[in-house]
Formats: sequence, structure tokens, C-alpha cells
Amino acid sequence: LSHLWFKYIEKALIRSTPVIIDYTDNHLESNNEMTLFYQKLYNQFSNHLIWTVPSPWMRDRLRMKGIHHIYIIDDAIEVATRHFKNISIDKKISTFLWFGDLSNLRYLVSFLESFVSTKSIEFSLNIVSNPQVEHFLPNIPCLVSAKFFPWSISNLLKASELSDICLIPGDQSNPHKAGAGANRLATSLALGLPTFATTYSSYRQLSEYYSDIQDFDIENHLSLSPHISQDMHTSLFSALRAFSMHSIGNKWLQRMRSSCAQESN
Repeated sequence: LSHLWFKYIEKALIRSTPVIIDYTDNHLESNNEMTLFYQKLYNQFSNHLIWTVPSPWMRDRLRMKGIHHIYIIDDAIEVATRHFKNISIDKKISTFLWFGDLSNLRYLVSFLESFVSTKSIEFSLNIVSNPQVEHFLPNIPCLVSAKFFPWSISNLLKASELSDICLIPGDQSNPHKAGAGANRLATSLALGLPTFATTYSSYRQLSEYYSDIQDFDIENHLSLSPHISQDMHTSLFSALRAFSMHSIGNKWLQRMRSSCAQESN
């Protein structure tokens, strides 16, 4: 189907119709089934296109390739914002929430295996992901139980209510993952869960509300988990409004209107 896309893009540009490429994954620096498509897109049309990306990192990578018309637009969150949970630091077995695509499961496994190898603290997992994820989670020492929820917003809400803390491990050195947007972190915070996450560049806008996952310690993670005071709830709710469907929808409308206005001039 790629030849049809190029045909449609070429016709649109001939008519001076703005073409926006929503570039959410770093395919130009990856080696997957989409890489050739984006390389041809870049080589053939390059700066005739408008590119939207989810993070400053992704914007900077495209700039390095000489692309100029780049705008950051976050992905919207699909859950209503809750107040943060109060978790007793005396709780014996914590339940961690992990949600996301199966391709990110390896980061969770690597993270869990890195700290349980020398510890004897027990924990449970709630996982919201692709249905097949259950078959890819290996046996992990100290893991008492794991509940699996097929991906859906209703299941995410259900799993979050049964969890104490959210984990978002990742890999900043992986060029296919380092440009991730802030959607997962914003969603976790909106669910009201204290969160430990990899410090991607897009997460800086929410840096005061979560903890660096490198600081995680299974033996005293509850005391290390980010504390959101009553005063901070107001600022957090305000920060998360920027990720609402309404706010993100308005950003897209503004981008499209601005692009159309520039073309008409």
C-alpha cells in the first residue's frame, strides 16, 4: 500500500494541500517493516511535509536530518484524573502495575530480575497489555502472583484500583524508544498511582510528580515512592489537563488551521 500513500501525498502537495506526518516512532533510525517507507518519504518529500512528534528528543533527531517543520503534540490520556492513593509503608506485599505494548515487556522483566536476584521481598503484578503477554512473562523470583488484563481502558482502571505503585521501565539508549511521549506517565499519574519511571526527555514536564526508576529499591520502595501533597494535587491536575482529549484536540485543530493558512498565503 505504500505506493498509494506516496501517490496521495504527491497529489496533495501539487494542490498545495498541507500534509502532516504524525511521526510517533523513530522508524528512520530503526530496522523494521516501516523503515523503508519513512526513508523514502524523507528522501522524496522531506521539507515539503509537516512533521508532528511526541517528544523533544524526537524533534531533535529529525532536526539533525535537516527537517525544519516539526511540532510537538502529545498523545491524549483516556482516563479521568484521580487523587493519589495513600499507601501504608508497613504493607508486606506490594502490587505493581505495568501497562503497555508487548514490545516493552522485556524492560519490565529486566528491571524486576535486576533487583530480585539479591532480595527476598515478595511482590505481586497487575499487567494490562496484549492478550499473549501472559506467555512471555518468565518465572521471576519473589513474584507471588501475576494477574493479566487484556488491554482496554476499563481493564486499566480496574487493574489500577488493585495496585499500589506503577512501574514504567524503559531504555533511553534505544533510539527506537528514547523518543517516547509522556502519555504513559501522564496516564499513570492520572490513575492516582505513585510512579517510578525511566526519565525520558518528554517526562521532564512532569518531573516533580514521579520518581526515577533508577532510585527504586524493593526493600524500601514505599518510603521512596513519590509523595503528592494536598497542595501538589492542584498543580498536578493542572499539568494533566494539557493531556486531555480536549486540549490535545485543540492543538491538532490549531496545527491544521495554521498549516492551511500558511499554504493559502
